[in-house]
Parts: sequence; C-alpha cells; structure tokens
Amino acid sequence: MAVTATITPGVVLSENEEITISKLNSLGTPTVNIEGAVGNLALTAGSVTNTEIATGAAIQYDKLEALSTGQLIVGNAGTPTAATVSGDVTIAADGEVTIANDAVTQAKIADDAVGADQIADGAVDGAAIAMGSDAQGDILYYDGTSYVRLGAGTAGQVLQSGGAGGNPSWVDQASNPSVGQIAFYTSGTSQTFTVPSGITRIKVSAGGGGGGGDNSNGNGKAGGYFEKAITVTAGTSVTYTVGAGGSGGGSTGGSGGNTTVTYDGTTYTAGGGSGGGSGSAGTATGGTINITGGSSNVYLGYGGGGAGGDESPGSSGQGGFVKIEY
Repeated sequence: MAVTATITPGVVLSENEEITISKLNSLGTPTVNIEGAVGNLALTAGSVTNTEIATGAAIQYDKLEALSTGQLIVGNAGTPTAATVSGDVTIAADGEVTIANDAVTQAKIADDAVGADQIADGAVDGAAIAMGSDAQGDILYYDGTSYVRLGAGTAGQVLQSGGAGGNPSWVDQASNPSVGQIAFYTSGTSQTFTVPSGITRIKVSAGGGGGGGDNSNGNGKAGGYFEKAITVTAGTSVTYTVGAGGSGGGSTGGSGGNTTVTYDGTTYTAGGGSGGGSGSAGTATGGTINITGGSSNVYLGYGGGGAGGDESPGSSGQGGFVKIEY
C-alpha cells in the first residue's frame, strides 16, 4: 500500500520508505491522513456509521441480503425485517398487487362511494331492495326526490294516480264503478251468486216469466222488469230464482213464474205474466226502476214475452232472466 502521510510533529518520510512500528512509536502522537488509500486496509467490525456513507451513495440492491419473491422490508419493533405479504392481498415480483375475491367488505367501502358506474345494468334484483318496514303489497314509487315506499291499501281499495306532479295513493272505489263483468242467468231456483273480491256494488236487472197462450183466449202476458243497484260486501251471496215461462194450453195458458233476487234480507221481484185470457201482465217491486210487462206476445222488451194463442194448444211463454253487472 502506498501512503503519503503527514506526521506530526513534522517528520516527513520518503516515498516507499518502510514504516515500522518503532518509527511510528518514535514520533509520539502522529496524525495520519489515509484518505483514498483504503486498499487492503482492514476496517474494524462495526466501525462504519451513517456518517461515513455519503448522501446519494446509490448503494446497489445486490449489496443487500436476498429476499424471497413477494417479500417486503418492514419495521419490526425498530428492526428492518423481511416479511411476506399476507392477508387479502398478494404482490407479484413485478410489484403488481392483487386483492383476493370476496375480500372487500361493506365496512371497507366509504359512505356514498358506490355510484351507477360501479353497478352493472340489471344487476340489482328485488332481493337487494329494501325500503324499511317492507310488507307484502307495498309499492315503490318516485316522489320527485327519491324512491319511497307506499304501504299496501285495505282490501277492495284501488290505486289512484296523483297526476304528473303528485303521488299515487290508495282510495276506496267510486260508488258507481264502471261495469266490468256481467253474469246472466235464464234458469235456476234458489241459486246463489258470490260477490267477488274487491266488489262493493252490483247492478241487478231481472224479468219475470211470460204467460203461455191459449187458442181460446189469446196471447199470454209479458213478465215485469226491474233494475236495482245494490251495495254489497265481497264474499257474501246474492240469492236468485228465475221465473219459467207459462205453458201453452188449449183453453187456458199457464202463468209465467216470478223472478226474485234477495240480498241482505231484502227481496226484489219481477212478477210473471198471466196466461192467455183476461189476466194481467207481470209487475215489478223493489227496484229503482220497475216496469210492468206488455199485454201481448209482441211486447218482448222486458220480462218473458207472452206466448201466442193462435195455435191448438197455444205456445208457452218465454222464461225470465237475471243479469248481474259488477
């Protein structure tokens, strides 16, 4: 090792002059400058501190202890330690970090952080929607600000729109709802019609049976006719009997039968017409509209038409009917 040394107190040694221990000892306490001349000079273990390492020294990674793939250097109670990434993430040799499937929980998502862009079209089904206090029959609607819940109405109510600027609501049916269904009967004794669910009002029209004609006394008389709107309760029964037409006879035609409709203890009647001869046409009672039948077989608008009496025997009268609209 070639060293140019400046020795205090001022003794200068020649280049390449051998330096022995005895020569150094004879100098007292020297100061030796060995900058740039480490060479084969041995350093004492633990003698190099942070001060001796220059800022920006760019120490190469291969001078560090080897790490396994996926390991990082982490602090461990003040000691840098090689640790393998674990838990819900993994890291590849190129630094790519992957989050495990199903690892992100609700607690890890900030409030109001998920928007429409994060939800696929058609991905939200009914099971994922909850408005609070949810119950069967509830309806979801937009109130101008957000989607809100409309609780189920009571049985028999209908959903009514509030218009473009209003909210929907449940309301009772109008007292005179539009006719949607018709039940028509031309025969039957003490039969029943059960009021359907949601129906609170029906309209009943009925005609009595027409009288039979006879070839001696002429035509039978037509039955009476009535109409009546009745307030009803779903599930209850309307009882009705349809009057048959009177039979034709050689000398006397049979009278037509009465048609009756009974609900909640009240009976409404469309009377049958008399047979051919001097009998009377059928009358009606209890209806809002009550019409007496015609006096001959040409009057077929209401009730059962009376039969002609120009045959031997005369023909039978036309049967009555019951019509229920709801």
